[in-house]
Amino acid sequence: MNKKIRVCFIILLMFCVLPAMSQKMILVKKDGTKYNAKFFVGDIISFKYCDGDNCVKIKGRINAIEDETMIVGYTSEFDYKKIAKIYIDRKAVQISQYVVGGAGAFYLGFTGINTLLTRDKVEMTTLDYVLPISAMAAAAAITPLNKRKYHLDKPHKYSLLVLDLGE
Repeated sequence: MNKKIRVCFIILLMFCVLPAMSQKMILVKKDGTKYNAKFFVGDIISFKYCDGDNCVKIKGRINAIEDETMIVGYTSEFDYKKIAKIYIDRKAVQISQYVVGGAGAFYLGFTGINTLLTRDKVEMTTLDYVLPISAMAAAAAITPLNKRKYHLDKPHKYSLLVLDLGE
């Protein structure tokens, strides 16, 4: 009986996984390195779209991936050839920014509350206010590093491919 349950589970799993594997994917890669970014239907994408002289930053959920275009937000269709940059979020940088800035703000607030509760004369040493303010400033300074930019207008360096995993 146990074997029959396993076989039924494996067959059911195959029917669930095969349609998911047969979808299209947008692959953005940097030539000469192993770094790339993959986007599937349902992923959120952020890019700079240039149509003539007008360049617009767009962020939205991918609803359909075609061979020449993609549909973002159910209504807007964008040609791959007119995409100038794709922005990829760097999660590790964002997390470290929140941790460092939050720790600085917490330490500064904790020192202030402690001074108020003990009703001591405010005698903050250099470390009591320079370190937390420096930590918050460092967290604000690394904000431009939150996104990796793939410049698709440099074809010798970056490329965008549409892959059909079902074929």
